[in-house]
Amino acid sequence: MSVRMKLEISGTKDLLRYLENKLPEAFNNSISEVLKEAAQVGKERAQSLVPVDTGALRKSIRIERLGMKSGKITYTGIRAGGYIRNPKTNKIVDYAAHVEYGTSRQAPQPYMRPAAEYAMQRVPGLFWQHIYRRVDK
Repeated sequence: MSVRMKLEISGTKDLLRYLENKLPEAFNNSISEVLKEAAQVGKERAQSLVPVDTGALRKSIRIERLGMKSGKITYTGIRAGGYIRNPKTNKIVDYAAHVEYGTSRQAPQPYMRPAAEYAMQRVPGLFWQHIYRRVDK
């Protein structure tokens, strides 16, 4: 005894036309938001991992966003050091790399690289969430 089934899907041309129009717009709009969210995740992770003495280095961890006027290239990242004064020395925090990579006298205490890896692992999921929300509207 055999069973035969026939599956017919109608409206695929309309669906394809809809996706061809909607996906590029959803893709472009999602990238910037996903990078912003991932950077926030990375910043929070770095702040939780960085060793703390005065808190100045933790306070110096921030999000940087740069884009070209055309809007085609966007750089979003996290940065540590600068802009914040260490309350003990009253000098600008200039030792972020020394903490991250170590020196001849100090072992490395990575906080930025693990935070960046952590954030990057979340990018694909965040991206598809944004795409889904935009295409589903």
